[in-house]
Amino acid sequence: MYSFTKLKGFEVITTKPETIGKIKDIIVDSKKWQVKGFLLSKGLFSEDSFCPMKVVKNIDFTEKSVICYSLFKMREWVDERIRPEDMRLSKLIHQKVITEDLVEAGFIFDSVIDTKQIPWTIESIFIDQGLMQTTTSVNPHTIMEITEDGVRLKLKDIEVDTEKRKQFEKIEKLRIQAVEEKMILEKKYSNVNETISNLDMRLNSYRSSIANENEKTLDNRDTIGDIEKKLKRTLNDMKAAKKFVKETEESISEIDKEVVKKKKGAELNQQTKTRLQQLGKERKEKETNLEEMTIQYNDYEKLKDNIDAHVKKLHDEIKQSEKDIDTYQNIISEMGKDIQKRTNEKNDMKKDHIHLEKKVRRLEDNQTHIIMSGSK
Repeated sequence: MYSFTKLKGFEVITTKPETIGKIKDIIVDSKKWQVKGFLLSKGLFSEDSFCPMKVVKNIDFTEKSVICYSLFKMREWVDERIRPEDMRLSKLIHQKVITEDLVEAGFIFDSVIDTKQIPWTIESIFIDQGLMQTTTSVNPHTIMEITEDGVRLKLKDIEVDTEKRKQFEKIEKLRIQAVEEKMILEKKYSNVNETISNLDMRLNSYRSSIANENEKTLDNRDTIGDIEKKLKRTLNDMKAAKKFVKETEESISEIDKEVVKKKKGAELNQQTKTRLQQLGKERKEKETNLEEMTIQYNDYEKLKDNIDAHVKKLHDEIKQSEKDIDTYQNIISEMGKDIQKRTNEKNDMKKDHIHLEKKVRRLEDNQTHIIMSGSK
């Protein structure tokens, strides 16, 4: 058995499964008080549709859903198609209850539906007599007529069972307390879930930082490799330049010696003069080459110093990246422990929440049992 107000909002699904809609209202035969079907809402702006009772297989209270045998062609529910005895159950809610002797006995606030057999039947109508909360229930077959003024009963009076009211109020206090505990737990659960989500985001950020540092380190190592090759070429060039400078200086020295020797001769003939001019040109050319190579050699030395400085800087960056990675890994390890701790806490809360939900449902069933125990 389940109350009408709790059934509202249940999802109606097929055995495929496929969601058809949610229960918005229940259509009943007001003579037999049998459920003929559901008025379904498929969305905010979609029109309501009708699900006949004959396609219903069973109801799942845990998943809050009604299962149908197969997908059927639903028709739009048009009031003109409703037979005189067909009635929306929601029209009973908040209706005034008038006894046979025209005495107001309160108002209807809910009804109990027997869902054990198909078609479902309306078992009881809950009446609040206005003193505090639920007071009693009546059999729907005691309803004489339903008018705009209210619901007429075939009863002259409805007695209030004081003991039953006390039991109901006691259970109601326990139910409210359980609901409040559940709400507090849900808030804590939400906070812990949010904390875990934030920790996961930070964890991913640190992991991303480690990946970036690793990539940076690999790039720096590749760069160092390229620079070391360049440095090797530069050192070879410097060695060749140094050798060229030495050979050029020795060549100039040989030219100077030959010039001195030629000038010491007894008489400078034309051939000697030509040779001296040629040696002068060679010397000048070699001096120019020597000067250029000396400048180039100095440039090589500066390049070598810059390369050494760059390599040192890259090595320092690699060391810093390794330190940062160690730091990030330590943080990740601590955060992992924190996430595990909070996840365990969340799982414990989930178990407590399920326990409280069962407790609330059990207390509500007890209330229903108390109300129905005096049905007429």
